[in-house]
Amino acid sequence: MNVYEMEGFLRGKCLPGDLLVGESNAAYLVRKLNESATLKADRDAQQKRADALAVENAALKESAADLRRQAFNGRRNSHNCGPFKYSDLCESIIESTKVETPATDAALAAIEARGVEKFAAWASEQESMARGAGDKKEARIYCQVEARAKHFAIKLREAK
Repeated sequence: MNVYEMEGFLRGKCLPGDLLVGESNAAYLVRKLNESATLKADRDAQQKRADALAVENAALKESAADLRRQAFNGRRNSHNCGPFKYSDLCESIIESTKVETPATDAALAAIEARGVEKFAAWASEQESMARGAGDKKEARIYCQVEARAKHFAIKLREAK
């Protein structure tokens, strides 16, 4: 809603398209303010996740730069100090690439969980259709599928 629409609403000249049937103007404004507060909280949570991912990304980039330095030094030192030891280089590669990324893991788990939740919603729709058609057995099956999918989505989000 822009300023022009808000003025018309407050003066009683027009109604917003998302006004619920039987909803007072005050209730509508409270609902809209609550929605904006919820959106702000969601935005802040998304920003925190993005910041955590950026920190992890920086750590991964530093790890890669360290790996390149070690490989270069190993190659350079092999000319000056006798035979090149691949095992030492491999050990340094393994150690420098051990970077934990909990925020990335959580973000990926949330993405996977959203997919499973969409599957649960589909199963719920199928259950409703089966109940409408009078097929109780199929409705029970879809109900169980939905419950298990929701449980699995919760487990995905909790995974560390």
